[in-house]
Amino acid sequence: MLKFRFPLVFTVLSIAFFGHLQTALATDEDPIERLYNEHGIRFSDEYPCTVKWISNEPCKSFVLSEVRIDSEAYYAGLRKGHVSGLFPGYTKRITKTKSQYAEDVLYSISVKRFSAVRYCEFSKMLAKYESGGTPEEVSCGHKNPNSKVTMLGRATAESHIGIKLDDDGVVTSLIVPSPASVGGIQIGDQLLYGPKPPRDLEITLTMLNQLFVNVVNKGHGEFFLRGGKTIEVNMPLVRMGQTVDPRLAQTELTSSEATVFDELPDAIRPFLTAIYGGRFERAEMEKKVFYLKAYSLTLGAQLGETPIGGALNANYDSAVDATRFAPLVAQYGLVKLNTVGNCGNPVTTIPYTETVVRTLSDGYGFVWSESVVSKTSKSFDIDARFAPFVVRSELVSPRPMWSAGIRYFISAAGGCESAILNQFEDNFLAYQKY
Repeated sequence: MLKFRFPLVFTVLSIAFFGHLQTALATDEDPIERLYNEHGIRFSDEYPCTVKWISNEPCKSFVLSEVRIDSEAYYAGLRKGHVSGLFPGYTKRITKTKSQYAEDVLYSISVKRFSAVRYCEFSKMLAKYESGGTPEEVSCGHKNPNSKVTMLGRATAESHIGIKLDDDGVVTSLIVPSPASVGGIQIGDQLLYGPKPPRDLEITLTMLNQLFVNVVNKGHGEFFLRGGKTIEVNMPLVRMGQTVDPRLAQTELTSSEATVFDELPDAIRPFLTAIYGGRFERAEMEKKVFYLKAYSLTLGAQLGETPIGGALNANYDSAVDATRFAPLVAQYGLVKLNTVGNCGNPVTTIPYTETVVRTLSDGYGFVWSESVVSKTSKSFDIDARFAPFVVRSELVSPRPMWSAGIRYFISAAGGCESAILNQFEDNFLAYQKY
């Protein structure tokens, strides 16, 4: 069952988390000029406020007077004459100098540049104010029907992920290579907010922010809608300033191959698809995603950043790096044996002892006694290529987990004469030495 975890909140990324985004305010450069040089915006305080203060203290609105065309702010849709909660003013008394307000804006952008920002046309707010408009109409809040939402840093976020989205969260363009292309995102895919597509731009930007955080921090993806079907896209961990390794691209399947691989369980399909195409770098990524999800259910994950949690996490990471999903090779070999046999390949005989034990218990878990009824020496023949993995796993029959999916996969591929199975098995065994 798919679990969705997307609360309707805007993540404010701290500047301590993204060190490269820190804005050092201790500088000799005039904050007003820095604001223009770094972010392409200027604001003016030559505008009245859209509220009346009880006291006679002066109040002015700080409205954008210039937005440079090559700036992130311009890309985000901010223009001359706009006012926003990001900028001091429109409901503020004069308590600081214009330079001090510019410093506030610099800091606010450094913190919020990857979060949603609401903005309004000041002229409309002022007109409503002068005509006796409601408090919602004379302020730039979410209840103002003329307000709009944008995202400072949207260009940077989209460029790093490798996609562009329309207001409904639909992918309209794709950069190759990029985390998005490596993850298998396609033009026309639509981001999902919970089980449904975003209902407005505000939620789309929330999900874009989540997608960005996942790429630069976690290295996994989100859920998309493609052709009416929900898919999970896994993307590599790519820090800001780094580029994606094109070798991480997923195997491209033909329609007939895709039909075969669709029979595999969702949990292991991305990994085995990468194996099939010999994309071992991608297989490593998918393996880590698989174990990351499994780790989230462990004690180490619950302990978080504590010393014990950190030690458990480090040990887990080391174990993940060392494994090559060898038990899955054994599982595949045993399922294939039970489905189509050894297909004429050289075999290895594996002996084992079948022990029958009689157990007397109270039915609540307490065992009163156990006694061995019989021991019988048996053996079975299995494809010699899979024999070492079967012996190591101490299995004589496949485990229930994934058995049905692997069996359907083998049958859909065509059994013993299948070129798909031959390529898959050769690469899966080669990966064990990767």
